[in-house]
Amino acid sequence: MGNIKKLPPLDRPREKALRFGLENLSDQELIAILISSGTKNNSAIDIASHLLSEKGGLFNLSIANYNELIKYKGISKVNALKIISAFELGRRNTAKSVEIEERKADKDYLIKKYSPQFQKFEQETLLVISLNKKRRIIKETFLYRGTSEETSVSIKEILKELISAGAYSFFLVHNHPNMESKPSYFDIALTTTLIKETKKLGINLLDHIIISKTDTFSFKESKTI
Repeated sequence: MGNIKKLPPLDRPREKALRFGLENLSDQELIAILISSGTKNNSAIDIASHLLSEKGGLFNLSIANYNELIKYKGISKVNALKIISAFELGRRNTAKSVEIEERKADKDYLIKKYSPQFQKFEQETLLVISLNKKRRIIKETFLYRGTSEETSVSIKEILKELISAGAYSFFLVHNHPNMESKPSYFDIALTTTLIKETKKLGINLLDHIIISKTDTFSFKESKTI
Protein backbone atom coordinates (compact mmCIF):
# COMPACT_ATOMS: atom_id res chain seq x y z
CA MET A 1 0.00 0.00 0.00
CA GLY A 2 2.90 2.35 0.71
CA ASN A 3 2.51 5.81 2.21
CA ILE A 4 -0.87 6.50 3.84
CA LYS A 5 -0.67 10.11 2.63
CA LYS A 6 -1.17 8.83 -0.92
CA LEU A 7 -4.63 7.54 0.04
CA PRO A 8 -7.69 9.74 -0.46
CA PRO A 9 -8.18 11.77 2.74
CA LEU A 10 -11.37 9.97 3.76
CA ASP A 11 -9.62 6.59 3.46
CA ARG A 12 -6.89 7.53 5.92
CA PRO A 13 -7.52 5.97 9.38
CA ARG A 14 -7.33 9.18 11.42
CA GLU A 15 -9.48 11.23 9.07
CA LYS A 16 -11.94 8.36 8.68
CA ALA A 17 -12.20 8.01 12.49
CA LEU A 18 -12.88 11.72 12.94
CA ARG A 19 -15.53 11.80 10.21
CA PHE A 20 -17.29 8.46 10.72
CA GLY A 21 -16.32 7.34 14.24
CA LEU A 22 -13.90 4.69 15.48
CA GLU A 23 -16.62 2.04 15.39
CA ASN A 24 -16.56 2.22 11.58
CA LEU A 25 -12.86 1.41 11.28
CA SER A 26 -11.49 -2.06 10.62
CA ASP A 27 -9.18 -3.81 13.07
CA GLN A 28 -6.24 -2.96 10.81
CA GLU A 29 -7.16 0.71 10.75
CA LEU A 30 -7.50 0.92 14.53
CA ILE A 31 -4.11 -0.74 15.03
CA ALA A 32 -2.66 1.58 12.37
CA ILE A 33 -3.73 4.59 14.41
CA LEU A 34 -1.78 3.20 17.38
CA ILE A 35 1.25 2.52 15.18
CA SER A 36 0.92 6.09 13.86
CA SER A 37 3.60 6.02 11.14
CA GLY A 38 4.99 3.39 8.83
CA THR A 39 8.40 2.58 7.45
CA LYS A 40 9.98 3.55 4.12
CA ASN A 41 8.25 0.74 2.21
CA ASN A 42 5.22 -0.05 4.37
CA SER A 43 2.45 2.16 5.70
CA ALA A 44 1.04 1.86 9.21
CA ILE A 45 -1.92 -0.03 7.69
CA ASP A 46 0.46 -2.48 5.98
CA ILE A 47 2.26 -3.09 9.26
CA ALA A 48 -1.03 -3.48 11.17
CA SER A 49 -2.37 -5.93 8.58
CA HIS A 50 0.83 -7.99 8.68
CA LEU A 51 0.82 -8.00 12.49
CA LEU A 52 -2.78 -9.21 12.71
CA SER A 53 -2.10 -11.88 10.08
CA GLU A 54 1.04 -13.16 11.78
CA LYS A 55 -0.59 -13.25 15.23
CA GLY A 56 -3.66 -15.02 13.87
CA GLY A 57 -6.19 -12.29 14.60
CA LEU A 58 -7.16 -9.66 17.11
CA PHE A 59 -7.54 -11.94 20.12
CA ASN A 60 -4.04 -13.39 19.85
CA LEU A 61 -2.68 -9.89 19.34
CA SER A 62 -4.52 -8.73 22.47
CA ILE A 63 -2.60 -11.19 24.65
CA ALA A 64 0.80 -10.67 22.99
CA ASN A 65 3.48 -9.25 25.26
CA TYR A 66 5.99 -6.47 24.70
CA ASN A 67 8.88 -8.78 23.74
CA GLU A 68 6.74 -10.48 21.10
CA LEU A 69 5.63 -7.24 19.48
CA ILE A 70 9.00 -5.54 19.13
CA LYS A 71 10.20 -8.45 16.98
CA TYR A 72 7.96 -7.26 14.15
CA LYS A 73 9.36 -4.87 11.57
CA GLY A 74 7.76 -1.46 11.94
CA ILE A 75 6.78 -1.99 15.59
CA SER A 76 8.95 0.29 17.70
CA LYS A 77 9.25 0.09 21.49
CA VAL A 78 6.78 2.96 21.78
CA ASN A 79 4.33 1.31 19.37
CA ALA A 80 4.51 -1.96 21.30
CA LEU A 81 3.71 -0.14 24.54
CA LYS A 82 0.81 1.69 22.90
CA ILE A 83 -0.70 -1.55 21.61
CA ILE A 84 -0.44 -3.51 24.86
CA SER A 85 -1.65 -0.47 26.82
CA ALA A 86 -4.75 -0.18 24.61
CA PHE A 87 -5.65 -3.83 25.15
CA GLU A 88 -4.94 -3.59 28.89
CA LEU A 89 -7.32 -0.62 29.20
CA GLY A 90 -9.95 -2.65 27.38
CA ARG A 91 -9.54 -5.54 29.80
CA ARG A 92 -9.73 -3.25 32.81
CA ASN A 93 -12.82 -1.54 31.47
CA THR A 94 -14.53 -4.90 30.91
CA ALA A 95 -13.70 -5.97 34.46
CA LYS A 96 -14.92 -2.68 35.94
CA SER A 97 -18.16 -2.80 33.96
CA VAL A 98 -19.27 -5.93 35.81
CA GLU A 99 -18.34 -4.75 39.29
CA ILE A 100 -21.94 -4.11 40.28
CA GLU A 101 -22.30 -2.90 43.85
CA GLU A 102 -23.99 -5.35 46.23
CA ARG A 103 -24.26 -8.02 43.54
CA LYS A 104 -24.16 -11.66 44.61
CA ALA A 105 -21.28 -13.61 43.11
CA ASP A 106 -22.11 -16.42 40.71
CA LYS A 107 -20.37 -18.34 37.93
CA ASP A 108 -21.44 -16.08 35.06
CA TYR A 109 -20.50 -12.91 36.92
CA LEU A 110 -17.05 -14.26 37.81
CA ILE A 111 -16.32 -15.53 34.30
CA LYS A 112 -17.25 -12.18 32.80
CA LYS A 113 -15.21 -10.31 35.40
CA TYR A 114 -12.03 -12.38 35.35
CA SER A 115 -11.77 -13.87 31.85
CA PRO A 116 -10.10 -10.81 30.25
CA GLN A 117 -7.42 -10.86 32.94
CA PHE A 118 -6.88 -14.60 33.20
CA GLN A 119 -6.74 -15.23 29.45
CA LYS A 120 -3.55 -13.20 29.14
CA PHE A 121 -1.64 -15.05 31.88
CA GLU A 122 1.14 -17.26 30.56
CA GLN A 123 1.42 -19.25 33.80
CA GLU A 124 -1.24 -20.99 35.85
CA THR A 125 -2.62 -18.59 38.45
CA LEU A 126 -5.02 -19.34 41.30
CA LEU A 127 -7.50 -16.87 42.77
CA VAL A 128 -9.43 -17.40 46.02
CA ILE A 129 -12.64 -15.35 46.25
CA SER A 130 -14.01 -15.11 49.79
CA LEU A 131 -17.72 -14.39 50.30
CA ASN A 132 -19.83 -13.24 53.23
CA LYS A 133 -23.19 -14.63 54.37
CA LYS A 134 -24.98 -12.86 51.52
CA ARG A 135 -22.59 -14.35 48.94
CA ARG A 136 -20.99 -11.00 48.23
CA ILE A 137 -17.28 -10.70 47.65
CA ILE A 138 -15.31 -9.56 50.69
CA LYS A 139 -11.81 -10.42 49.50
CA GLU A 140 -10.04 -11.53 46.31
CA THR A 141 -6.58 -13.04 46.73
CA PHE A 142 -4.12 -14.29 44.14
CA LEU A 143 -2.23 -17.00 45.98
CA TYR A 144 -0.13 -18.81 43.40
CA ARG A 145 1.58 -18.38 40.11
CA GLY A 146 2.94 -21.65 38.87
CA THR A 147 4.58 -22.97 35.73
CA SER A 148 2.93 -23.05 32.32
CA GLU A 149 1.75 -26.56 33.22
CA GLU A 150 0.40 -26.32 36.77
CA THR A 151 0.24 -24.37 40.01
CA SER A 152 1.91 -25.40 43.26
CA VAL A 153 -0.80 -25.20 45.89
CA SER A 154 -0.71 -25.33 49.68
CA ILE A 155 -4.08 -26.39 51.07
CA LYS A 156 -3.10 -24.93 54.45
CA GLU A 157 -2.44 -21.53 52.91
CA ILE A 158 -5.85 -21.48 51.21
CA LEU A 159 -7.55 -22.42 54.50
CA LYS A 160 -5.57 -19.73 56.31
CA GLU A 161 -6.70 -17.16 53.75
CA LEU A 162 -10.37 -18.13 54.08
CA ILE A 163 -10.26 -17.99 57.88
CA SER A 164 -8.45 -14.65 57.81
CA ALA A 165 -11.09 -13.18 55.48
CA GLY A 166 -13.93 -14.50 57.64
CA ALA A 167 -15.38 -16.31 54.63
CA TYR A 168 -18.68 -18.19 54.81
CA SER A 169 -18.23 -19.56 51.31
CA PHE A 170 -15.79 -19.15 48.44
CA PHE A 171 -14.98 -19.65 44.78
CA LEU A 172 -11.75 -20.84 43.23
CA VAL A 173 -10.76 -19.47 39.83
CA HIS A 174 -7.66 -20.46 37.93
CA ASN A 175 -6.45 -20.52 34.36
CA HIS A 176 -5.00 -22.96 31.87
CA PRO A 177 -2.58 -21.04 29.61
CA ASN A 178 -3.75 -22.95 26.53
CA MET A 179 -6.98 -23.77 24.71
CA GLU A 180 -8.03 -26.60 27.06
CA SER A 181 -10.26 -25.84 30.05
CA LYS A 182 -10.87 -29.47 31.03
CA PRO A 183 -9.59 -30.08 34.61
CA SER A 184 -6.44 -32.09 35.16
CA TYR A 185 -6.05 -34.86 37.71
CA PHE A 186 -4.30 -32.30 39.90
CA ASP A 187 -7.23 -29.86 39.60
CA ILE A 188 -9.73 -32.55 40.62
CA ALA A 189 -7.60 -33.73 43.54
CA LEU A 190 -7.16 -30.17 44.81
CA THR A 191 -10.88 -29.44 44.60
CA THR A 192 -11.89 -32.69 46.30
CA THR A 193 -9.47 -32.13 49.17
CA LEU A 194 -10.56 -28.53 49.65
CA ILE A 195 -14.23 -29.51 49.83
CA LYS A 196 -13.46 -31.94 52.66
CA GLU A 197 -11.20 -29.58 54.59
CA THR A 198 -13.36 -26.47 54.29
CA LYS A 199 -16.51 -28.32 55.33
CA LYS A 200 -14.79 -29.04 58.65
CA LEU A 201 -14.56 -25.26 59.09
CA GLY A 202 -18.14 -24.61 57.99
CA ILE A 203 -17.00 -22.94 54.76
CA ASN A 204 -18.59 -24.03 51.49
CA LEU A 205 -16.82 -24.19 48.12
CA LEU A 206 -19.47 -22.94 45.67
CA ASP A 207 -17.54 -23.66 42.48
CA HIS A 208 -14.10 -24.05 40.95
CA ILE A 209 -13.89 -22.28 37.60
CA ILE A 210 -11.15 -22.87 35.04
CA ILE A 211 -10.51 -20.26 32.36
CA SER A 212 -8.55 -21.09 29.22
CA LYS A 213 -7.81 -18.76 26.31
CA THR A 214 -10.95 -19.85 24.48
CA ASP A 215 -13.23 -21.62 26.95
CA THR A 216 -14.28 -22.07 30.59
CA PHE A 217 -15.08 -25.02 32.82
CA SER A 218 -17.28 -25.10 35.93
CA PHE A 219 -16.87 -27.96 38.40
CA LYS A 220 -20.39 -27.38 39.72
CA GLU A 221 -22.06 -27.12 36.33
CA SER A 222 -20.35 -30.28 35.14
CA LYS A 223 -21.31 -32.00 38.40
CA THR A 224 -17.67 -32.75 39.12
CA ILE A 225 -18.38 -31.56 42.68
